[in-house]
Amino acid sequence: MRARLTLAALALVLVGCPPPASQPQGSLPLPATRSEPTPSLPEPARRQRVALFVPHKDPFWREFRRFMRAACEQLDLGYEVHLAHNNREEMKAQLRAAVAGPDPVDVVVFQNFKQCGPDLLRMAQDAGVRAFLCNAGVEAGECGRARERYSQWIGTMVPDNEGSGYDLAVLLADAAREQGLSDGQGKVHMIALAGIVSDESSVAHVRGLERAVRERDDIVLQQVMPTDWSETEGELKSATLLRRFPETSVVWTASAPLALSAIRSLRRVGRRPGEDCLVGGYDWTGETLTAVKEGSLYATLGGHFMEGGWVAVLLRDYLDGQDFARQRCEYATPMRAITRQNVERFLPAIRAARWGEVDFQSYRAKGRGDYRFDPVAVLDGLSR
Repeated sequence: MRARLTLAALALVLVGCPPPASQPQGSLPLPATRSEPTPSLPEPARRQRVALFVPHKDPFWREFRRFMRAACEQLDLGYEVHLAHNNREEMKAQLRAAVAGPDPVDVVVFQNFKQCGPDLLRMAQDAGVRAFLCNAGVEAGECGRARERYSQWIGTMVPDNEGSGYDLAVLLADAAREQGLSDGQGKVHMIALAGIVSDESSVAHVRGLERAVRERDDIVLQQVMPTDWSETEGELKSATLLRRFPETSVVWTASAPLALSAIRSLRRVGRRPGEDCLVGGYDWTGETLTAVKEGSLYATLGGHFMEGGWVAVLLRDYLDGQDFARQRCEYATPMRAITRQNVERFLPAIRAARWGEVDFQSYRAKGRGDYRFDPVAVLDGLSR
């Protein structure tokens, strides 16, 4: 029998390959078995990460963290929090670790806690990691301003701590006089509980308080007592001041825990806060607004806990190539007073704390113009 080669078989023989095995008549041709590498999937885009460094976990920082977390989740930013337990060296160590290694965070956000802000800025600069300063700033003489001496320091957002310290003192003094709590010479006797003596936010608050006292002749500032911001120390220090100055008619405080502790101290010595002595402080929390509604706390200034969310908005635009520096690098957040006259307007939204319902995307500038960060508008929107 003569062998018959097909053209395909002949070609295989010519290149040194055996012809394919014969197939039974009528069978389907065998599929090709050429091996091909499996195409690799593209690497998923790396999520840009923001690290927040906070000194402690009091009610103010609790809401600050929650508001910032809601913003980062909406804006597709990775978010991590580092708690320093009131220890500046711990905060420095935490930031040093966050900017080191093969996968550092993209941006670090922190305050000038116990005057360690300059050190933190230098660490970020040396590591080539962007830094954003919030809540308490640094002295321009020591560090310059954002994007001057330190190119990685891209922005600052702080409340008007000095102005609010002034406003709180004036608000309390005027209310005390209206309620007949001044002495025979028309003087209002005031004591003050400040925060940590080296904390820039507390320093600025007290600076505003002292300016109000200098400008007015109806305030007698008996003593300013520093604390570690805690309710425990607030109670101890306020009790000491009340024993020392029983004629006190106003207690000015630099935070929510200090205000609430002063109220307890007044009650412990038989005083009636809101009636024979007025207490004022800071921070919009469920506890402080409830105290305002009940009348034991005359006023609380706040809204600045939203700074973390606003910083996230600025960072999202910056990382997307819409640099907020086209408007400015330094932002001041407004602080509003809540009293019995307006507390019912804001209390439900503060208690619910549904920060995930805030439309953070709508606050982005995206080249349209200036940023409009208004805490009152946020609460009104959540109340509708």
